[in-house]
Amino acid sequence: MKRLMSAREVDALIEPGRYAVGHGAYLQISQWKTRSWIFRYVRNGRARHVGMGGCDYVKLSEARERAIEYRRMLARGVDPLDNKRGVRLEEQRAQARSKTFRECALEYIAAHENTWRGDGSHKQWTQSLQGTADFALNNAVILQFLEQGFHGGLYHHDRWDGKYHAP
Repeated sequence: MKRLMSAREVDALIEPGRYAVGHGAYLQISQWKTRSWIFRYVRNGRARHVGMGGCDYVKLSEARERAIEYRRMLARGVDPLDNKRGVRLEEQRAQARSKTFRECALEYIAAHENTWRGDGSHKQWTQSLQGTADFALNNAVILQFLEQGFHGGLYHHDRWDGKYHAP
């Protein structure tokens, strides 16, 4: 059986590349010399990589423990990357369910106001949403809006009603 690298040996590595540290865990050193842990595995003929954190925050022993847990997940038929993404998506959905329409509208305005040409756009957006934002809406509507994206959400109409609606 191959001997696993010690923490001192891992700390001494400085050249960019991937270095196996055991159980499918790798130390990845980028061209900018940033160091992070990844778990590499093959699923359905495709190589996959799951990030396990930076070396500043995750110790070698923790990276190996996570790699062992990911190996156990693979043995149970669970894809670690899909599982990680699914957990993150559920967290985002739970957070979206707890937001009010007003919070969503203000976040949208803050995120997009730097792309507007002048103060008139900001005033128009805030005024048009001000009455709506205070209106009580079901959070399920907000969640649907966030999942569909802006262009498929509020301003999308299945039929032409004779009025112009912003894209």
